[in-house]
Amino acid sequence: MSAEMVMVKMSASYKGMLQPGQIIRPLVKQSDIPQLVNRIFGLTTVSVKELNSYDDKNFHIKVESTINNPHIKEIFPNGYVLKILNSMDSMNEKLVDAQNEAMLFLHSRGFNVPEPQKNIHGTFKTLERFSMSSDELVKNNGVLHGDFNEQNIIVNAKPCEPITFHIDGLLDFGDMQYSCYLFEIAIGIMYQMVDVKCMPPSDAGGYMLAGYLTQRSLSETEWNILKECVAARFAQSLVMGAYSYDQDPGNEYLLITAAKGWDILFHFWNTPKEDIISHWKKIIKSYKNKN
Repeated sequence: MSAEMVMVKMSASYKGMLQPGQIIRPLVKQSDIPQLVNRIFGLTTVSVKELNSYDDKNFHIKVESTINNPHIKEIFPNGYVLKILNSMDSMNEKLVDAQNEAMLFLHSRGFNVPEPQKNIHGTFKTLERFSMSSDELVKNNGVLHGDFNEQNIIVNAKPCEPITFHIDGLLDFGDMQYSCYLFEIAIGIMYQMVDVKCMPPSDAGGYMLAGYLTQRSLSETEWNILKECVAARFAQSLVMGAYSYDQDPGNEYLLITAAKGWDILFHFWNTPKEDIISHWKKIIKSYKNKN
């Protein structure tokens, strides 16, 4: 059994229910964990692995035998689970206290449950404030076209190369918005995956990124969530298309994405993120070498 370190994180003040678009998941990366564990629990990590979680962040850690915490008498050889709560639940300290007390009570009665560990302050929780680093905040947001698909792009052939086309114009600014720059390239990748005919759908993402990255780089956080953003646009387009067609039968334009979209999304979503990103980066590298 591994013990559990419970750390509460609070980054903003929220009232009422979760609002659309509100980010409550902790803005903390795996690389931040060793410093946090050392500062809060007085332990030195030797390994960190992120675990599944919905709104929180959970990490399985193993530590050295050296202890700089008077409240921890021995090291659990199987490691610990470090829990960082989302910013909404972090407001309810009484609930967090109740959860810890419940685990402590059950553990004292011999039940196989996580055993909360005290931090260097002698408590089972601490409030922390996390924020994006400055490099993640620079150029992250701006004005987007919002619907960069093949129906809204005008291309033209080069006079000297009639089979080579370049983007010559852009139509339909009805979905223009202020949002994350990453969404723009995710939208473009999704529609090119559906429309491409000269290569496997997933390859389109690599070539889209090869061009995009000549103008703007992606942060580590953006690389980490790019697959989900592309898949989210697939889901949005497919579901809204089906709904709109139900309201307006006969408007075949609404089903353009659906013709191949569901199959492409199924394959894309079931391909490991690491494989997709690695494949895209290989295409990007090959594109740079050719140019």
